[in-house]
Amino acid sequence: MARLAKQELLATVEQALLDSGWTHLRLSPPAEHPARVAMFRGEQRFAVRVYIWNLTPGGRNRPSDEWRIQATGVDRFQSDGSEKTLILGWEDERGVFVGFDVRRHRGAIGHSARSPGTDFRGQRQ
Repeated sequence: MARLAKQELLATVEQALLDSGWTHLRLSPPAEHPARVAMFRGEQRFAVRVYIWNLTPGGRNRPSDEWRIQATGVDRFQSDGSEKTLILGWEDERGVFVGFDVRRHRGAIGHSARSPGTDFRGQRQ
């Protein structure tokens, strides 16, 4: 399973925007995470804050159909209402994104035993 670097993950999001008919402009420096993006299509315009990590299997002693992201490198998700906030996982082999609802993760992000961050888990459909 390929694990992409942060810049590759963000490039995947930007390509998906283009493939979906959106024009975009990166508002943040290349290495900044979350990335800030302005996206445009016709009269629609959005400012978006993009958090993204590789989607990984749940791990040992977890259901075989469980997938997760480990939200490392951030203490909490920023969501001030002026921008839409995307929390995404990317699975390169299948070419799919998974999205998580920022409203369910408004507080401080917990820490796993292995690395700082929190697990966001979902069952494979």
